[in-house]
Amino acid sequence: MRLIFILGGARSGKSSFAKAILEKYEGPVTFLATARPGDEEMRRRIFFHKRERPASWSTWEGNPKDLIDFADAIKGAALMDCLTTWLSELIFDNYDIENLSEEEWKRAEGELLSNVEDLCGVRGPEVFVIVSNELGCGITPLSLMGRRFRDLHGRANQIVASRAERVAMIMAGLPLWLKGKPLF
Repeated sequence: MRLIFILGGARSGKSSFAKAILEKYEGPVTFLATARPGDEEMRRRIFFHKRERPASWSTWEGNPKDLIDFADAIKGAALMDCLTTWLSELIFDNYDIENLSEEEWKRAEGELLSNVEDLCGVRGPEVFVIVSNELGCGITPLSLMGRRFRDLHGRANQIVASRAERVAMIMAGLPLWLKGKPLF
């Protein structure tokens, strides 16, 4: 499997860039959607994301805990958008992050990072593009939950980047290739 990791800030163009990579792929593409439609604004975002994808792509919108098993069975290419949302969904489904003791949080963090390792090891897709936010460039979050999530997310990004063949940071719609040969 070829793993390609696309990072960027909010509205940086990372999703569009990732989609452009797989629009060139000759074969089936599966989009792994990690967002859940929790409110009207999120439903609108999901609607517009779906509308921008090629009609020939299939879409998975399942339970976050099932994503790895599903991805492991994919034939062709896969695009996961995004790691940030997937991690947050796993956290909110399984942990009360704000109220865990430091020891409990370290254990939970280890379990979550183990999931990220497993994600990087899926064998199904020939090409696997993972999109993620870069959260570490902003101010330090005020809440314990925010700081824990930021730190976890940074570690998760490091894991994926270390396992990826290519890594690009998208800024203002433009790629800065951090690892591997540029695709275009």
